[in-house]
Amino acid sequence: MLAYAPDMRELIEDVQFALDHRRFHLALMGALTIPDVAAALSSENGRTSRAKYADWYDRWAAHRFTAPDESGTEWAVLQGGQVYAFRCSILHQGSAIPDGGVTPRIGFLEPSERGWEIHNIVFEGLPVGEPVLMLSLRMLVEGIVAAAREWLAAAEASSVFERNIARSVRRRPQGLEPHIRFESDQATYY
Repeated sequence: MLAYAPDMRELIEDVQFALDHRRFHLALMGALTIPDVAAALSSENGRTSRAKYADWYDRWAAHRFTAPDESGTEWAVLQGGQVYAFRCSILHQGSAIPDGGVTPRIGFLEPSERGWEIHNIVFEGLPVGEPVLMLSLRMLVEGIVAAAREWLAAAEASSVFERNIARSVRRRPQGLEPHIRFESDQATYY
């Protein structure tokens, strides 16, 4: 295991921390970036793409979000391409309407103090004029975090991962020596 892998763990744990501390917007956006980073770290060229994001999500996360059809067969509620389209719309436009019309508008319900949740329900006939797929924000974020932990355990021993993580941004508590040196609680990222 590399010394750099804790930085990937730190990203995963920061997303979980945001969720645990009710910073839901940050938790959602962080969770939607995890497949991007993981796909890049697993890629021969160290870069991600729509296809690589979708493949990572479909392999590691999609099975965590299923529903039965009329015959009782389980199917993934969201496919990787749909999640990628939503990721693009929320991160780049601040919109809940996924790019490319691949899925209905997506809404998220924050965890209730009373313990109830709504997940995987499509509401129609709403004032927005189109169907809205409502998902539990907690369930989506925790599912992606769990997928990332499972992926990291499998990926971190690979030479591709080792090469890519060595080039990735990471937290450096000592600063950027010899130019910047910290002896406090500050750090640099580069």
